[in-house]
Amino acid sequence: MEGQESMALEIATRQHGDVVILAPAGIVSGSGTSDELRQALIAKSDSGYSRLLLDCSGITHIDSTGLGELINAYASIARQGGAFKLLHPSQRFRDLLRITRLDSLLKWFDDEASAVASFS
Repeated sequence: MEGQESMALEIATRQHGDVVILAPAGIVSGSGTSDELRQALIAKSDSGYSRLLLDCSGITHIDSTGLGELINAYASIARQGGAFKLLHPSQRFRDLLRITRLDSLLKWFDDEASAVASFS
């Protein structure tokens, strides 16, 4: 099942103060990896973490399904009173956010210190 293993999304997690940073590595798409990422984000929110930062530097590709799952996660986190932001999205990802006008909803940052400080 070598093909199935490559479909899994690796998601590293770390904390910077009270901000939880999730760093997925790989493709975020309709192949199931977008659902994995949404579930990981919501699980952190459900565990009481209200400030979530997604480090996008390891995302090699994101499709419309992946973007939709991020919006679902954002909505779920916001309903619980939390905040969700992006760190290091690629230029293609930024363009996708601008084209879909989601850049007004999903705030993104180029450096971690600024991103973490924005939660205050």
